[in-house]
Amino acid sequence: DLLMSFWDCLRVKNLVTKPSTHCRNLYKILFWLTLIVIFYLAFAPNVSVGPEFENADKYKHTLAFFVLTNLFIYAYEKGFKLVWFWMLFIGIFIEFVQHFIPNRESSFFDILADVIGVFLATIFIWIEKRYFKLESYKKGNYGNKTSDFGS
Repeated sequence: DLLMSFWDCLRVKNLVTKPSTHCRNLYKILFWLTLIVIFYLAFAPNVSVGPEFENADKYKHTLAFFVLTNLFIYAYEKGFKLVWFWMLFIGIFIEFVQHFIPNRESSFFDILADVIGVFLATIFIWIEKRYFKLESYKKGNYGNKTSDFGS
């Protein structure tokens, strides 16, 4: 029953309409677990996950912040300005701390990769919201409001 509820929360239509309190709590748990994993990978010396190729690190930053931003938006349903503030704060904080960790280095380009991930996530959410709002309108569900996350 819990597993089915979990999968129901992850259905795309449930993500873009007003999620239930249960689903919002699930997104909060997933957000914080993801953030903990990202912090571990960012702060542990000599830890690498996934394939290694030229600029793999930048793709990993972009993917991590794409996922983290989506979870933050689904969990807290804040305006885009607040989403951008917190995601940039996390990205800059990680790079600042990495500057002081042996065998780690901070990079402006890592922050840029984070920004790309946040940008892609906010565009993804914006398109999702517009698509389902349009579909709802076409079906005559004019009262089915979806949040624009501050837009």
